[in-house]
Amino acid sequence: MNTSVYYQFSTTYQNGNKTLLTPPWQSSNIVVPCNKFYFVQEGEIELVVDNKTYTVSENEWLLLPAGVLHSYRLTSIQYAKLYWLHFELNVNDKTFLRSINTPIKIKVKNGSKITNLFDKIFRLVKIDTFSAKLEIATYINSLVYTFINNAPMQIPISENDPIDETIKYILNNYNEPLSLRALADKANFSVSQFANLFKKRTGVSPMHYITITRLEHAKYLLEQTSHPIKKIIEEVGFLDSSYFSKMFKKYYGSTPLEYRASAQPLSKSRVMK
Repeated sequence: MNTSVYYQFSTTYQNGNKTLLTPPWQSSNIVVPCNKFYFVQEGEIELVVDNKTYTVSENEWLLLPAGVLHSYRLTSIQYAKLYWLHFELNVNDKTFLRSINTPIKIKVKNGSKITNLFDKIFRLVKIDTFSAKLEIATYINSLVYTFINNAPMQIPISENDPIDETIKYILNNYNEPLSLRALADKANFSVSQFANLFKKRTGVSPMHYITITRLEHAKYLLEQTSHPIKKIIEEVGFLDSSYFSKMFKKYYGSTPLEYRASAQPLSKSRVMK
């Protein structure tokens, strides 16, 4: 008797872009709360994870799993054409890629096929319709399939546990009030058990994870929109504007106003056509 296994996919697009990188593109000791694709069309970049350097050159594609503490920078070439994408993928309600804690890199033979998928996604995110969102999910799934099909290792589907469920909850509700006690209760752990398990999984504390999730979304809005900073602070879930500014400067080395002034002109001039 033949039995069929059915897979249900749930894909979430966070943000992404295609960018021309020049100095001083770099950042140290950051954690991105979503999976991240880096595809280098030209030039070269470096990522550092656990003191190991991963160089990504022309037509190379790197997957950085969510929650991995890392640094990134340009190499001595000081230039790169980069496609990048933040995304989440669940399979049968199980978090995909959560069991991996190191980057995976592959060499691509047909780079235009990959950049074409990225380009379709970036065009569709500007269209606020249900059909566009379905197409975006389809193209992200195609990217993931292509990457996995060429990966040097088999990538398992993680078994969800309370920490995975909490991470998903944070990603979907980062702009809402979130407390350590409430998250621990939701995961059915004591506060100390929950905090220890969460840090073991992600490398940072639960409240740190929430903060960096909010900051990453704020950073994207500063780059890509003209929303007033006060509105951005509210949109990403910060209650105190001075605390937001303090944390933003701590992580990104400049105030939100300074970052917007430097990032938006660069973003407009560096976005590849």
